[in-house]
Amino acid sequence: MLGAVGILLAGCGDSDGDSSASADRPLTSRAVAAVMLDHLSDDTTHRQATYIDEHSPPGLVGADFRYQGGGEYDGDLVRVTVVPGKPYPCDPSSHCTDLGDGVTLRWGLQVPEEDPGSVGLQRRRGDEVVTVYFAGPDMTGDPRDLDLSPSLAELEDVVRDPRLSLETDAATVADGQKVEDWEGGEVDPADLEQVPNTDATIVVGWIWAYGDAWEYAGPSPYKKEFGKDAIGGRVQVTGDMQIQRTGFFDALAAPSPPDWLTSGCLDGYRCGTFQGVQVVWRPATGDDPGDAFLVLVRDGGETVAIHSVGHRIPDKVSAAAWAAGLGLWSYDLTDPMSETRVALTTTRKKFEAAAERAEESK
Repeated sequence: MLGAVGILLAGCGDSDGDSSASADRPLTSRAVAAVMLDHLSDDTTHRQATYIDEHSPPGLVGADFRYQGGGEYDGDLVRVTVVPGKPYPCDPSSHCTDLGDGVTLRWGLQVPEEDPGSVGLQRRRGDEVVTVYFAGPDMTGDPRDLDLSPSLAELEDVVRDPRLSLETDAATVADGQKVEDWEGGEVDPADLEQVPNTDATIVVGWIWAYGDAWEYAGPSPYKKEFGKDAIGGRVQVTGDMQIQRTGFFDALAAPSPPDWLTSGCLDGYRCGTFQGVQVVWRPATGDDPGDAFLVLVRDGGETVAIHSVGHRIPDKVSAAAWAAGLGLWSYDLTDPMSETRVALTTTRKKFEAAAERAEESK
């Protein structure tokens, strides 16, 4: 499988392209679309800016066209991006060839019933990389031997267009404003700025994805267990939240692990490890359901935890981990790409959305 990001970050050539003397305007997604329309069919079913988030390469600008979309099929995708940086050399075992003048061609072959394959053209322009990515039709061999629509020659014309630079000319930007049927999708870079979470936003920014049967209850009473610089918030469960219908959830983060986590255990609790996550739990006894933490210490020391109370916690570490919700939200601790990642920081856009939800839930 040859994904868009893989093609974006990998290439074979290292030639520099020329830049225009009048290139003094920031490239926009609509300007990219205008360049695409000079070389490709205008019979699209969708036109919008390439999606970017906090995980995208900084400075990336791009546009996506869809062709032959309809019903349940989004359509064949042509994505054109420009990003600061330099391409990596080709993997000798991959499908990659030099087309000359700094343009390289990469492709991934079809995997029947799994992946149709894809084509990527890339050009290095100084400290920028221009990429044209095409996916949809079955790639059964070398794309130079296939009858593609758009054709490989048309896609190559796009990647070679000198206007595709992070600083382009005023006319190209103006042409972008005239592109019709544009469906937006541009992201304000300020929305992706990393800002510190608060007690409210760390828990609300996480829990909202799992249902709305909760109310923000204020700072977590367990903050003190994670150190003076810890943040943590608590929500009260008011209905069906998948693993429990009553009780509380807490989300916490600290710059470094507490001493009890590295040299013993929290007083009154048991400690163990299950599937790469540290489990700190107090089993249920009688009418007391017990409670449990799922804790992860990330590279660099950042320590994050999800705590639950309300569901009865079993004796064994594996059962306690599942009862505490490991099957639901382990990725929110372990996966840096998770949209609802528990962390000390978040993007400004996510912060503002979480703060608003916290106020609305009171």
